[in-house]
Amino acid sequence: MAIARAIGAGWFSVRALSSTKSNPNSETVSGMFRAVGCINLWEALQTEFEQRWPVAVTKSFCRDKLDELAASRNRVAHTAISIHIVRSSLIESVEFISVLGDTVSLVLSAHFDSCMQIAGKSRDAAVADE
Repeated sequence: MAIARAIGAGWFSVRALSSTKSNPNSETVSGMFRAVGCINLWEALQTEFEQRWPVAVTKSFCRDKLDELAASRNRVAHTAISIHIVRSSLIESVEFISVLGDTVSLVLSAHFDSCMQIAGKSRDAAVADE
């Protein structure tokens, strides 16, 4: 319940990412959302992301870009070579993370609201049965 309250308050713990013991690539992020019952994360965020991103994107853009960032992070972390990273790529990556974060937050909030609504209806039905 503490996690639900934190999510409802718009708070996210970066420790949640470290608890997976893996990089936050698309599969890891999908797994985190599946764990809280949000099964189709990438489909759920597609429309909202497209409205916020400055150019048209493919359906797999968010997953692909997140995987690209995780792979780039691994390359730097394990080789200490960062020559493959150019300034324009960094700027786009920062914007991507910002838009993705905002969009994921909206999807999670809507999912949380839906769960709370269902829980409220279940509670009301249980009280009515008493």
